[in-house]
Amino acid sequence: MSAREDILGKIARSRGTSAGTAKPAPLRPALGAKEGGARLAQFCHLALSLGCTIVPVREMRAVPASLAHALSEQNLKGDVWLNDEPDLTALSWQEAGLSLHSERGKDDLDGVISVTGALAGLAETGAVIMQSSAVHPFAMGLLPDVHVAVLRTDQIVAGMEDIWPLARKAGGNRLPRALSLVGGPSRTGDIEATLVMGAHGPRSLQILLVGEEAEAALEPN
Repeated sequence: MSAREDILGKIARSRGTSAGTAKPAPLRPALGAKEGGARLAQFCHLALSLGCTIVPVREMRAVPASLAHALSEQNLKGDVWLNDEPDLTALSWQEAGLSLHSERGKDDLDGVISVTGALAGLAETGAVIMQSSAVHPFAMGLLPDVHVAVLRTDQIVAGMEDIWPLARKAGGNRLPRALSLVGGPSRTGDIEATLVMGAHGPRSLQILLVGEEAEAALEPN
């Protein structure tokens, strides 16, 4: 027995427990414990309540066409700034009538439409989880006017506790330099108690939710 184990054993005995007593499982709020369709529906409901826009897409290859249609309905141009995630760069953006731009400077990203992937969607709060990486510059989700996040339905996790294993796995067993929980568009009410959108980041967060279950999850109960 090491000195550390001896000390911990004495502390445990003084508290009336044994050194081998298993730690109790952490408490999880009910909102962070749903599964299956209920989890997905809850994420959609909460994300919408935070001011996000959700566009259901049946499969990944349909993402460019779905985005082009959504931008057209909003009278927005089809110029998009795409990050370097392989799942996104492999798609046929030009065939959908979209123009891609690769500039990453602060002035280049100001006021544009960015398209990125996401680490996860959090059913507990409706937030989208973003992490920095070599293919995902963090500025892509902070500087543009419109941020489009491509999120698969199988990336929706239940609670906060589920984020960290995903982040470590994505980073090769290392946490990313930056991790952000994006709860809708940027907004502030600090100026004369008037709600202002886009004050500190994108004024619009649009989620392209990819999966066969996406459309059903958006249907009213």
